[in-house]
Amino acid sequence: MKLKRFLCLLLALLMTLGALTACELSFDGSEVEEDEDDEKEEKRTKRPKETSEDPSDTVGENETGEFGTTAPGENKNSADEALDRLSGINYGGGEFTVLYMNDYPGYAEELNANPSEVSKLSDAVYERNVALEERCKLQLALLPVPSFGITETVKLEVTSATGDFQLITAPLAYTTVMALDGWLQDFSALDIDYQKNWWDQGTLDFSLGGHTYFMNGSYGIADKELTYVMMYNRDLQRECGVPDLYTMVQDGEWTLDALRTFSDNMSRDNGDGYWDEYDTYGFATDYNCLNSFYFGAGCKFIDSSRNVTVPELQFALETGLELADVLVNMVHGSSTYLAEQGEEANSLQMFMDGRALFYCENLSYLRTLGQYTNGDYGILPIPKYSKDQEQYTTWTHHMGSTLSIPLSATDKVGSQQLAGVLETYTVLSYKLVAPMYIRELTTHNGEFNKNDASMLSMIFKNRVYDLAIYHSELMLFDMLPSCIASGNVTLASKYKSNQRFAQKRLDKLFENFN
Repeated sequence: MKLKRFLCLLLALLMTLGALTACELSFDGSEVEEDEDDEKEEKRTKRPKETSEDPSDTVGENETGEFGTTAPGENKNSADEALDRLSGINYGGGEFTVLYMNDYPGYAEELNANPSEVSKLSDAVYERNVALEERCKLQLALLPVPSFGITETVKLEVTSATGDFQLITAPLAYTTVMALDGWLQDFSALDIDYQKNWWDQGTLDFSLGGHTYFMNGSYGIADKELTYVMMYNRDLQRECGVPDLYTMVQDGEWTLDALRTFSDNMSRDNGDGYWDEYDTYGFATDYNCLNSFYFGAGCKFIDSSRNVTVPELQFALETGLELADVLVNMVHGSSTYLAEQGEEANSLQMFMDGRALFYCENLSYLRTLGQYTNGDYGILPIPKYSKDQEQYTTWTHHMGSTLSIPLSATDKVGSQQLAGVLETYTVLSYKLVAPMYIRELTTHNGEFNKNDASMLSMIFKNRVYDLAIYHSELMLFDMLPSCIASGNVTLASKYKSNQRFAQKRLDKLFENFN
């Protein structure tokens, strides 16, 4: 039975997480092969609309602090007020097309309802799309493109201005390249208030030369799926006398020291005298997650905020050295199991089997947990490094999605119309899709967990975006994990040797940017 479950797990991981296996990406904009799948798909799949749904049975603002609708009898919330303000948009019945990457998990899911899938999330996407069409008087269509051809497709659109698509959803790793090549519209030029809850403040502050060329918001699923979080086993928590972790988070006391203390008290050998994946640990994770603690400390590798003209190196060496010292002791002691690259399934299997109190990975693994476990686990943010930090912060994998606008779009649509459709799309997603996505991830054995939903809301609101994540040629992102994994705390010398090279690469990225 265990073998069968493990094989099913491995198959699910291969299907769901293929996007995470490749660290080096090609940005050469290879030509798109002609294929029937590259034709526009109208996003008007007919699905029966559920009418028996109790409107109070949603994840609302009063449940998560961020997403969704109000309960019956309450006054209108900010989303309803925004939709009232946006009620006069008229696209004239024309096609409004979104270009998306069709060969990675999550991208189609956030855009298109799947007629073969019986899911409240898919139904919510369908309802959002229908509402967008009716409100803005448009026909929503999709243009699927494989990852190897998406940059070339955008380049051809911008240079020929055919108006084939008005929005793009693609990984930040590709999108930053398209922005630096001058193919994308500046979001700050549109008349939109990006301080609202349905916009992601992390991408708002991730600018290039003081301009914002990509935004995340409530419409995103692929970006949320690849956001890094902590999870914990409730049975082991009770067994080891670990205090209420949700309360610790709310009180600002969920720190790396707390993780280390609880993990040290948990680990135990299975009796064979060897520490391997068959023992029980306080903490299980893998190489790719180690930078989570650097971002969790509120640090960045590169400052690309709106107040800098050109992004600048900002590696927090002192904090990095302290983190490296702590994490080397954790990873190479008996409290932590660190899966090697390519063997990430080991740490997941341990957590599923109840042999790890804590587990760090991106949210895409949470769906696998929901399929193969009894759901007795909870969700936490990445721990702070210091109690003095104001927020719990995390990051998103380089294949996480973001929304951008081709430079030619406003020539064909007009900036005011485009802004109206974009804002309506985002507000409707906030009201309909985001609540159902959170509910799906935080419902275990048919029971919704309000605390987990609150944790996810907090996590999504405080994500860090960093050029070092999306450009491996800068040689910054691998420094801390490699030092920790090797057990040699040589971070200072490694950064010193990489610093000048990284600056040259950064200058090269921006040499033609205006």
